[in-house]
This record gives sequence, structure tokens and C-alpha cells, in this order.
Amino acid sequence: MYRFCLSLLLVFFEMAGYSQTLFKPEPDFKFLVFSACETSDSTLWFATGDGYGSGVVAMKKGSALKVFSPDDGLPDATYQRIIASADGSVWAGGISSQESNTIVLANFKHSKWTSWVIKNYSAFPVVNKICELPDGTIWVATFGGILEKTDTSWHAIGQDSGLLDMRINDIIVDRSNRIWVATEAGICQFFDGRFHGFEDAYIIPAATTLYEDTRNYIWAGGKFGNEGISVFDGIKWHTYTMNDGLVDNCVGAIVEDNLGRMWFGGYYDGMSGGITMLNNGQFHVFAFPELGKHSVDCLLADNIGGIWCGGSLKERSRLGLSYYRRGKWHKFGQKEGIGNDRIFYLFEDYNNTLWVSTINGVFTGNIVAIAQTLDH
Repeated sequence: MYRFCLSLLLVFFEMAGYSQTLFKPEPDFKFLVFSACETSDSTLWFATGDGYGSGVVAMKKGSALKVFSPDDGLPDATYQRIIASADGSVWAGGISSQESNTIVLANFKHSKWTSWVIKNYSAFPVVNKICELPDGTIWVATFGGILEKTDTSWHAIGQDSGLLDMRINDIIVDRSNRIWVATEAGICQFFDGRFHGFEDAYIIPAATTLYEDTRNYIWAGGKFGNEGISVFDGIKWHTYTMNDGLVDNCVGAIVEDNLGRMWFGGYYDGMSGGITMLNNGQFHVFAFPELGKHSVDCLLADNIGGIWCGGSLKERSRLGLSYYRRGKWHKFGQKEGIGNDRIFYLFEDYNNTLWVSTINGVFTGNIVAIAQTLDH
């Protein structure tokens, strides 16, 4: 009788949506994680901050976490981007807490920080991307143009070099070593020492994110533009909109999974959005309540074939993290260990650990273990 009642109780909990805790908090992180990278020795690096100028860079190797501060030569700032460069060093950048309109850039090499404080740079001093060019040059995308690292300092690149706009959202280098730049006034390439735009009517007028797929196609989306998503096939541009099957014309995130399917995160407001999957020329749309939230502005294709998504907007839903695996969506919230539904960043490390940065803490879970739990 006892076993029978216990079995009924377990069935009730399962039907009610209760499940085991799949994620755990990372209490040593005091700020939002905006960006992360991993070096060849499996050391994890995190750019963190409060969004208003305070923050740190954190380094995690094994179970040990090192938080760098001004005592280590790292200025106080909200660090928005971080990358591992080819020479083994780490670059980080963000906005200063000490002075307005000021950008902070820092490089960790040979176990020490070198930093630069660039004052009065821009009325909106954001670091949207740090990119290493094929020759090792470091470019930083800001809303005051592109900052280029020289031997001793930083050089500002602006519209006199052909940039379409000073508001730079993204920079990528494709597999053919072509350099692409997304601005608030369109997309351009850099070659022969200058930026070159596209005289093409079939391209979105402003882009916030760029992505190269395995066919070497370049995709461009606009988080706020409401214009759809453009793709360059090496010859010409084409733009898809909701008329073609997109769930939303605002596209804040782009990723390709290991089956070659393209995924686009729709981001408009707390009452619309979703995800579009493009597979073999066909669009498939997913939206709330199949997803945990309406808006999607972060996407991650994991190493075992799944798609993770989250949204940073405040919504009524408390299931902020969604996972697509084997044709089915799964949603995660507080009962699975995710402490907040406003998700700003997702990252998978070499050990298949998923890092989830929310407005109320950082949480981690093992993707392989989560998949095994879901598959059973």
C-alpha cells in the first residue's frame, strides 16, 4: 500500500510539471555575464558587469575562480565583450564606471593586464564586438566607429574610410578572410584599405548581427529594424520577411545547428516574437506558449544537436529558457534551477556545461546530463 501511494504521488508530481533540479547557481558571479570565451587550456573567461559601468573580468580554471580588480591592473568597468586571440592573450572591453562617455579596453598577456581608458569617445560608449582580423589586428565595434589597435595605442576608423555609419553593431571575418561590418545604415565589406557598401535593394537597411553558415553564406538580421533577414550567397543578397514565413521581422539572433538548419530569434516586444527554423528551403515557426517566452534574443546550438534560446525582456512567463531536442521543445524555470526568466547570454564550454546569464544570477547545467534526463 505504501509503495502504491508513493507511486501515485510521483505520478502526480510528474503530471504537475515537477522535475529534478537540472541547473545550479554560480554564487561567485556578482554581475551579469555579457560575454565569455575559452582558451586552448580550457580556462574560461567572463566579461561581466551591471550595465552601468561597474563590473569585472572573471577567470575560471577547473573549480577555481579568479576575479580581477583594479588591484590586478584591470579598471573598474562593465565589461561587455571578451575574446581569446590567436597569440593566447585575452581581450576585454566595456564602459567605464569612473567617467562618462569613456571606453575601457584591456589585454591579459603573460599573466598581467594592460589597459587603455579612452575618454570622451562617444555619447553612447558601448563595446558591441571585439574582432581579431586575419593579420592579428584587433578591431572594436562601438557607436563611435571602429577602434583599431596600433603598436602603442588605438586608432579611430570612421566614415572617411568608407564606413556607412559610425554606429557599428557587429564585425565578422568569414572563412575566406573577408571582413564584414554591420552598421545602423547597412552592411559593408572591408578590402583594399576601405569599406564598401552594397548597392542592392534586396538587403535590410540596418543590421545588428552577422552570421556565416557552413555554406559560406552571410546572414544579417536587425534586432529593432522590423525589416526581416538578409542572406548573401556569394553573388547577390536576398531578404526574407514574415510574408515568406518568418515568425517576426525583427531578428536579434542567428545560429546554425549541426544538421545545417538555420535558426532565427524573433525579438520585438514582450507580446510577440519567437523562433523561425529554415530547413531545406522551408520555414517552420515556433512561438509562445510552445516556447517559454515571446521574445528571443539569444540562441545557442549545442554540441549534441540541440537549440537553446532565451529572451532578455520582462514578460509574464517564468519559463525563460527553452530547449529544442529531437523535434520537441522543453521549458525550464525556477523549479529546474533557473532563478530568473530574463536571460541575456548563453554559452557552452568544452565540458558541455551550459552557462545561463540572467538578470538575477548565473546558472549552469550539464547539457549531456540534461539531454539524458529529457530522453527518459
